[in-house]
Amino acid sequence: MESQSRFFKDGFRTGEEAYEILSPHFHDIIRCIHTPLDAVEELRQRESEFCQPVTSRSWASIVHDHMEDEAKRVFGSAGSGIAVYTNTGFVVVDFDERIFLRFKKLRRNLSPCNIETDQQRAFDSQTLFRGPVTLVTAGYRLDDVGVYKDAHIVCWAYGELLWSLRLPDSEQGKRSEITVPPTTDQPIVVVRKSTAIKMGIAR
Repeated sequence: MESQSRFFKDGFRTGEEAYEILSPHFHDIIRCIHTPLDAVEELRQRESEFCQPVTSRSWASIVHDHMEDEAKRVFGSAGSGIAVYTNTGFVVVDFDERIFLRFKKLRRNLSPCNIETDQQRAFDSQTLFRGPVTLVTAGYRLDDVGVYKDAHIVCWAYGELLWSLRLPDSEQGKRSEITVPPTTDQPIVVVRKSTAIKMGIAR
């Protein structure tokens, strides 16, 4: 395993660099999150018609699988330096071999909701892939009553949140206005006007 100092020297992308690389794709990234959430909400409304009550963990798994499927559909033929890898145990979107992005549900502190596996630990410690690439996670958070709260792209390494980018809230597929705060030593948060999207998925 490479040391943290070697990682920062050879491959780490700052929040500003990540914004420059990923912001042109924010619309597609958020679509990979909101399309599954909308589909699952529709399923929930008909839950009693086709199955016994489903646990919140099961709903989260359905959303996750749908996010990965949507990512393959949206980015699989995007071209222009974008590729999708599915042989890592989860779907990873490669942005020009500079940033690898996966999709997950996020906890309150913006950490990904992972089942502890060797691959997950390697991803979270930025050691799953060789070369100068930064590993990030795009995901959504729910509030305390299970309603959609927001979505972010986060970069974690060695148990530390290095930076985060707030994703726009999708509204009928329209691109949202993004503002970037001045550079600080704090995690970067991209903030915009909030749009509430109600989801009845329990936490």
